[in-house]
Amino acid sequence: MPHASLHKASRLMAIASLLCLIGVWTSAAGLAAPAPQVRTTGEIRGRVFDPTGAVIPGVMIEAKDLATGRIRTTTSDAIGTFVLLNLQPGVYELTARHPGFQTTVLPRVVVETARTTDVDVHLSVGAIAETVEVTTTGLPTLERTSTTVSQTIRNDFVHRLPLAGRDTLPFGILMAGAQTPGTNARDTTFNGLPNASLNISIDGMNNNSQRWKSGGTSYFGFAPMRLDAIEEVSISTAGLGADAAAGGAMTIRFTTRRGTNEFHGKVFYQVQNEALNANTFFNNARGLPKPRVRNNDFGGNLGGIYPDSLHQEAPLLLRELRG
Repeated sequence: MPHASLHKASRLMAIASLLCLIGVWTSAAGLAAPAPQVRTTGEIRGRVFDPTGAVIPGVMIEAKDLATGRIRTTTSDAIGTFVLLNLQPGVYELTARHPGFQTTVLPRVVVETARTTDVDVHLSVGAIAETVEVTTTGLPTLERTSTTVSQTIRNDFVHRLPLAGRDTLPFGILMAGAQTPGTNARDTTFNGLPNASLNISIDGMNNNSQRWKSGGTSYFGFAPMRLDAIEEVSISTAGLGADAAAGGAMTIRFTTRRGTNEFHGKVFYQVQNEALNANTFFNNARGLPKPRVRNNDFGGNLGGIYPDSLHQEAPLLLRELRG
């Protein structure tokens, strides 16, 4: 009977994953999708200066997403300030053009979930056809236009860290301010705040177990945050704004991966078996065998772009299915 229950649970999980997959594709075809409760995009803010340090109004600012090729444009205002809102997390090429000045290109400007990237652009006098590429952007280490205290863990960093399993939520415990009384990670809190102050979201949708908000074990989510399905994790612990949707005094925002301008896929198989483990000192001393450990975790993912005829914004897909 236990094995039958396990197989039934596996089938239900597979069906749920398939329904999620279908939901993503149908929403891309133009069907209405629920709006996120919490902001999942980032933004670029900055000012444009001439060689004397004076601000330049009317400068054309262009941000190109290096993953998809999509371009967003704006113009600096009367005090030389510009802002590009609601940018998907990723790396952008920032270009500034204005008559009488050389075109300036910042090739790698990083945008992170729910964070502001501050950029100062300095233009040099010359023909607009001439291009100056800034290889070192010198971006500030502090967000000058936001008081939110937050940290972001990107996917490439997550893949370089050891992880027992494929759930990425435990990485949040590595952040400053995390406190875990005892050995149960589900009891983790941040900055001494109660469990009810914590909110976990995936792509802006609430992933908390609300019935435990007034009790312990609040540091977990109903939907598992699988390793290859997550692009980055942004943890905000103080100074949250309205974009946090009053979800709590601190938030953990998981952003799922998106596609690029080409299709790509991946398969994985992660195995745990006692045959690969050493026995403990005390088991050896007492003549006991190694404890039985059997875990076979397998699956895959597929990502890329949709044809423009289906969605003008080239939506992206990457979902991890667990075996």
